[in-house]
Amino acid sequence: MKNACSGLFAVLLVAVSLTCEEALPPFEDPSNPIRAGVLRTRYVLVVDDNSMEIMLTIRHQYDETLEGVTNLDGSVTITSARLPSIHKTINFNYTSLTAAQRYDSSTKTLRFDPGDTLIFRMRWDFVDDAGDSLRNTFFRYNADPNCKYRCIAEEEIFLLTANLRLFDNVPSAAYGPEQVSFCYVTDWVDGRVCTPINTAFPCSYSPAVKIPCDSLSE
Repeated sequence: MKNACSGLFAVLLVAVSLTCEEALPPFEDPSNPIRAGVLRTRYVLVVDDNSMEIMLTIRHQYDETLEGVTNLDGSVTITSARLPSIHKTINFNYTSLTAAQRYDSSTKTLRFDPGDTLIFRMRWDFVDDAGDSLRNTFFRYNADPNCKYRCIAEEEIFLLTANLRLFDNVPSAAYGPEQVSFCYVTDWVDGRVCTPINTAFPCSYSPAVKIPCDSLSE
């Protein structure tokens, strides 16, 4: 009877152990509190600006406050899906940090509390790492049938990735890849002259009948 009870106890112990192990949540490495980030873009077309705005939003998702001098070691890379040899890398700097609750720009000291967010904003003027303007060498233009003063490029897809290290004692984090598609428009035109372009959906203005655009503004 004693052996039988011992055997039954061992079986029950194994069953309870397995049940407890199955109930445990998946392991997450807590060493990277800045790994929760989102990459977004916005096409800007106004009278004095024709560029892509890139935003990286990071949320501190753990319980420990991070504080110290920031080094902002990292970058965003934009790569053409059609021609991967076309790419641009933009390094983070202190001016790109546009939203931080407790950042001292004079000492470059940042306090990053749990639940806080950081927002980095950068602009890409469509010049690649080789120094070539995509306006002249990459985009494929068609005439805008509704406005003779501008041309609309065919839709292009870009892949965005980023990496960032805020502090020396915090591991770097990677973000993306995120896929972005848009149609470049050569010129901003006054809405009193031509129908304004909604930059959230610039490809919706692409002509059904494609006529190459010969006259492009720089």
